[in-house]
Amino acid sequence: MQKVSFAKIRASYGLIGNNNIGNYTQYALVNNTVNAVFGDNVATGAAVTSLANRNLSWETTKQFDIGLDLGLFNDRIQFIYDFYNKRTTNLLYAVQVPQESGFGNFYDNIGEIKLWGHEFSLTTRNLDGALKWKTNANISFNRNKVMELAPGIDRVYGSFHITQVGQAFGQFYGLVKEGFYKNADDLKNSPQAPGQSAIGTIKFKDVNGDGKITYGGDKDDRTIIGNPFPKFTYGLTNEFSYKNWDLSIAGSGSHGNQLWVRHLYSTANLDGVFNMVAGVKDRFRVQNAVDADGKSVATTVISEGKGMFGATNNGGTYTGIERDWNSSHFLADASFFTIKNVTLGYGIGKVGNVFKSARVYASVQNVYVFTKYWGGPNPETSANGAGNGDGGNLSQGVDFSNYPVPRTWTLGVNLNF
Repeated sequence: MQKVSFAKIRASYGLIGNNNIGNYTQYALVNNTVNAVFGDNVATGAAVTSLANRNLSWETTKQFDIGLDLGLFNDRIQFIYDFYNKRTTNLLYAVQVPQESGFGNFYDNIGEIKLWGHEFSLTTRNLDGALKWKTNANISFNRNKVMELAPGIDRVYGSFHITQVGQAFGQFYGLVKEGFYKNADDLKNSPQAPGQSAIGTIKFKDVNGDGKITYGGDKDDRTIIGNPFPKFTYGLTNEFSYKNWDLSIAGSGSHGNQLWVRHLYSTANLDGVFNMVAGVKDRFRVQNAVDADGKSVATTVISEGKGMFGATNNGGTYTGIERDWNSSHFLADASFFTIKNVTLGYGIGKVGNVFKSARVYASVQNVYVFTKYWGGPNPETSANGAGNGDGGNLSQGVDFSNYPVPRTWTLGVNLNF
């Protein structure tokens, strides 16, 4: 038996264009169904609804690929490797413009991004006798980097994200949570958010080292705090057959990506009477006392809780920053492995004079999800990953408490005439 039964090196290079931003986006569009009031009369009219850009052009992607196909031991083991490197220039993007212009944005060609990655696939025939067993495994490592944005602009902000030159696009952006102020000494000796920090409230990292916590402005303590993109994705499929029986088990997963648990803004709102996530019952608890100025302030720690939610005693001025200031408090590890499908079948063979063969089968979709994600039932969710909403593809990995993926049971028959 030959050790190397097949070997092939592949390489390719190409350019491709993209203009998928809708029709007539280079023109100033006019809505002719608007009304205007002149004195006591309403007159029909027209209004410009978008800005023109006659210099708008296609974005261009240059891509280089190289790969290796390898077969070992009569192709009993097949290995495939691919490396790709592509650069996209003249990106089509809806650039924000000052509201004073009367418009929110306009389409322009800006910047350059680089994407590259390594992809591996391995197929093996483990057993070839009466019992057959075949395995297919794959793993991919994909990366991206912003090389350039518009002239004079080195970053673009979203509600929870930042896209910055020199970094991967759509990174989570906010303050770094360091826990909670545990006692009076901890409060005194740590940077505070002026007028909004107390014993039992959330504690943030002083990133710029100026001795206080600032959200926004010139002394902003926000920084890149997480990544919605996985370090790698992978899949595994096993196929078995014995006489007339066949069984397949397929799964896939990702590792190292995070989700922004957006629903905590509501489901962990400490400022009123709301339905909340169960973890709030294990929040930090303190007892208040009246100080020399007649103010009620937290003084005694009753329980530090489980470190997820702060105390409520001090009211919205204090609890509000836990909810309203974007921080790593909202981030969760969304690594997972899902058994996507299990199918068991039985081949009957010829059935009468009509059917050449038949097969009955039962299958289950979304069998089980292995994950430590605590934000909801679906670690694969991404409310803004489809190109809509908050920045579209620049704002992936946000969990708005979306619907879980259902488990589906199927019984079926395949008939061949």
